Amino acid sequence: MTRAIPEVRTPITIFADDDVSWPSTVLPWILAPFEKDERYGGVVTCQRLRRAAAPTFSQRVWGFLGALYLERRNFDCAATTHVDGGLPCMSGRTVAYRTDILQDEGFTYAFTNEEWWFGRYQLNADDDNFITRWMVSHGWETFMQYHPEAEVLTTLEDNPKFLKQCARWSRSNWRSNLTSMFHEKHIW
Repeated sequence: MTRAIPEVRTPITIFADDDVSWPSTVLPWILAPFEKDERYGGVVTCQRLRRAAAPTFSQRVWGFLGALYLERRNFDCAATTHVDGGLPCMSGRTVAYRTDILQDEGFTYAFTNEEWWFGRYQLNADDDNFITRWMVSHGWETFMQYHPEAEVLTTLEDNPKFLKQCARWSRSNWRSNLTSMFHEKHIW
């Protein structure tokens, strides 16, 4: 990411995972908040699970758990966006940021030298949480486009590997939350 970001020549940079598919309406919807208010530094989309074709019973069970995870996340993000303007984490599955934020030298340094537990350990594990914390600590507003026109489809593991993914998300979140509360001391 830090190799590509300096090459961007557009005012908005969009990150998207390789397993995400977009409807043709996503771009106008993800760009709209930036046009509405210059305080918005990042915009994230609603995410739904792309179902497997002809899934086995086991895949259906794992798919159901994945769909529940995404739906809970959509609800959480939409609620916090519209209640107090915050977001727990801007998911990198499909997210847009103002390019000048990402190209800031301070951002690049902090992003590539992220530390955890009061500087004892180098983290560099999770761009989603880091960039979300950066937005909050630098006064940028964030927004979730919760609308069918801004809905992307993604995949999740449909086997026991899903549990490993959940464990990774959990570790990343508690590290990020502790960093927010006790080191950076910026809580949305």
